[in-house]
Amino acid sequence: MPYSDRDPLPDWYRSSGARRANASADKDGAIWQPDFSDPLYLKYWGELVAAAGERYDGNPILDSVDISSVGYWARLEQLYAGLPVSKAAHRHMAAGVSAYNAADELRRTGGAGLRHSARAGWRLDCLGDMKANDSEMLDQYPEEVARTGIQDVWKQRPVSLETCGTPSTWLRDGYDVTYILEQALRWHVTSVNVKSSPIPTQWQSQFADFEKRMGYRLILRRLEYPARVTVAP
Repeated sequence: MPYSDRDPLPDWYRSSGARRANASADKDGAIWQPDFSDPLYLKYWGELVAAAGERYDGNPILDSVDISSVGYWARLEQLYAGLPVSKAAHRHMAAGVSAYNAADELRRTGGAGLRHSARAGWRLDCLGDMKANDSEMLDQYPEEVARTGIQDVWKQRPVSLETCGTPSTWLRDGYDVTYILEQALRWHVTSVNVKSSPIPTQWQSQFADFEKRMGYRLILRRLEYPARVTVAP
């Protein structure tokens, strides 16, 4: 995480001559935010991704790779906050795509990440965010999906969703679980991370039905069977 209040960049990088994007007197000054367009950041981050790809690409236990490199906690959603990324974000995406061939890739939603999703799947972190103002479920994510034209990515790549809060907090806050699950199916969700949390008893039948309907798109293309069959006794 290149920009996080919990996982600071290593001292060797901060003293390497790399550019800092914020100042200690800024609102987020306690966090050393790198300049994501800095050639040194592109170099070291790109080398890290390439090395990880060389080591793990093709590993049979590797299902997918979730890569992000820009913004707070490395979340590309933070492009909304106006971080200085511009063309640098596209270079980060290209580095990630080239590092992994065998595994599915997941791109977090937001600007540049979604535009690169033609070669990767996509994910969002806030399934179930139904707050009254600036809801990601109702406003931000539907707009991004439509604007960037990734409606059909699900036919070739995974769509992974992570909840904002948990189903239990949705129930506590009075959120419409029917709408939330229907929207996930509308996006042809492949997998959902509910953060190892319990499903409220009154919603368990809805989630059971949801689980039957989510997943990869399967089409029967060919069926073979013997010309003669024998009825078992």
